Amino acid sequence: MQDPDGDGTYSVSLVLPRGRHSYKFVVNGSIWHHDAENPLSEPDGHAGLNSVLELGGQEPSAPARRGDGEIAREELVHDPEDLAGIPRPRLGVAGNLTSRYDLTVLDEVLAADPRRQALLLGPVEDGIPVPRSDRVHRFGALPHSELARRLVRADVGLVPMADHPANLSSCPLKALESLAAGLPVVPARNAVIDRWVASHPDLLFPVDCREDWAPAVARALEAGADPGFAARARAAAREHSWARRAEGLLAVLDRLTEARTD
Repeated sequence: MQDPDGDGTYSVSLVLPRGRHSYKFVVNGSIWHHDAENPLSEPDGHAGLNSVLELGGQEPSAPARRGDGEIAREELVHDPEDLAGIPRPRLGVAGNLTSRYDLTVLDEVLAADPRRQALLLGPVEDGIPVPRSDRVHRFGALPHSELARRLVRADVGLVPMADHPANLSSCPLKALESLAAGLPVVPARNAVIDRWVASHPDLLFPVDCREDWAPAVARALEAGADPGFAARARAAAREHSWARRAEGLLAVLDRLTEARTD
């Protein structure tokens, strides 16, 4: 990779065939990093991750113009086979779907627009009520890399936390994973969600009651149609990455150490 103008941005141009490609960045010849801005990844066999790029053969949604500088996420990452026949808009619900989720809110969300499709990206606990609809698609348990491949092909991430004591102040990581996939997020409100909304009011659309879900999804779909939305969502997710949290913890420890030394 080269930085000919010295602005700190390195780039390289490659011609790749259609198919699945794994890659990493090598810094200073020895430090290997996966691409933090790409939500698609797979284990590298050495306790780390490779980033994944999938190049398919679908026709572009709009004509490309040489030099327009536009990269359309949907043209780089194409539907897995089990998503190919599911129309949009798609609403992704990811995770281990236990009693801490209220999937019945999908009744109102789907009834509000006959085009909407729900993707249940994870195992559903026995006995959990799930709407009976041909627009609710179950995918069962998925490896993380396969879950990411499908979540990135949704249009909105839903986090329908139930009225459960464990959810009052929990940190809903699936909301962050949806942001990392470049999606607007519609979560049930709790104390942690309120803090995130204060920082990112244009990325998350929290709900307080059952009647809020359908209109919140409509607002999220409208926001997600902005071409710059995915980049803003991913930038917000990076603010809450494990690496960023570790940096914050180390900074606190450094301050404590300095105070004891003084």
